[in-house]
Amino acid sequence: MYALDVSQQAAWKTLFQQASRLSPSLALPDKIIFSDNAELTLNPAASVAHTCGYPLMTQYKGQLRPLCVPCFNIDGCEEGQYYSLFLVHHSDEAHHLADCEGYKSGINHQNSNSGMNVFRAAVAKIKPAKGAIQAFFKSVDITGSHLNSVAAIARGEIDIASIDAISYHFISRFKPELCKNLRSIGRSESTMGLPFVTQIAAPDLSGETLAEALNQALSLFPRETSALDLKGFKAVTLEDYQPILALEQFAIDKAYPALI
Repeated sequence: MYALDVSQQAAWKTLFQQASRLSPSLALPDKIIFSDNAELTLNPAASVAHTCGYPLMTQYKGQLRPLCVPCFNIDGCEEGQYYSLFLVHHSDEAHHLADCEGYKSGINHQNSNSGMNVFRAAVAKIKPAKGAIQAFFKSVDITGSHLNSVAAIARGEIDIASIDAISYHFISRFKPELCKNLRSIGRSESTMGLPFVTQIAAPDLSGETLAEALNQALSLFPRETSALDLKGFKAVTLEDYQPILALEQFAIDKAYPALI
């Protein structure tokens, strides 16, 4: 969930509290979890959780289904999709991802769509391996978060990372000192954004109903939720996330099952 500071956390809480009042049948959780923790996400008592599309289609396959996705007032993210920016230090001489062979790279998590999956697919498109796995980057560090990846580039600890454009939008707002010396040299393909999910064993919970309740709450409390830069919410299905698996398969077919 995009919640870099207390104002954003409070905004999400307001949205869910009001949506719960508007639609009590949703049985929304009283406590909002701001991290993608597998144990909490798969807890049967959690009627709604939030996760990345890549683990939804891999790690959580057959256990969770998507309900709805937030749409942001951010270029390219207005209809629920998102993409990643390939970021380097402003002093770096690279102009395109193809210039970055042999660089030290960073990813937030191995199971991240924005930090790893779309990054891997972009690398595979540049230099398909010929019959054997070839490393494009010199090294790949796991930083733990997009914020940590941005900070690592700023400090010169890594040379490049693939950063979720929505995360970077908010990092630029709340941590401008980290971004002032960074620049983008390209962007990934767009995929559907991070969904709110529920257990497959909870068939009565509707994505349309949740999206409608959240949209109503958003319209009633625009000032309280302005920190989220939200346009609205839209219902999604597993089919909307198939392109994520297509990118994974593309990289595997090009002999890049991993970045290194």
